[in-house]
Amino acid sequence: MKIEHLPVADNSVDVIISNCVINLSPAKPQVWREMARVLKPDGRVAVSDMASLLKPLPPGSAQDCRALVGCVAGPGARSDTERMAREAGLTDIVLKTNPDTSRR
Repeated sequence: MKIEHLPVADNSVDVIISNCVINLSPAKPQVWREMARVLKPDGRVAVSDMASLLKPLPPGSAQDCRALVGCVAGPGARSDTERMAREAGLTDIVLKTNPDTSRR
């Protein structure tokens, strides 16, 4: 199954939880659109992986296969993550940073 095309009906899911899955998709806007499609009204999305970067990656990291599969090279900028979610139709978006990792 690909996260860009979920095998469930529109408005049929109460909660979506992602744990380092969005990072692996090269089609992140489509993933957000798919989440919006399948969520019921008042449904929720919880993304517990590193969904957005607080600062740019070091040069070459985005092309490093080990960094990609380790969920380090996959996320985009924080502003891009919020934009993609809003453009997909999601509302009441709250982005939180884990205080234990924000200093790294």
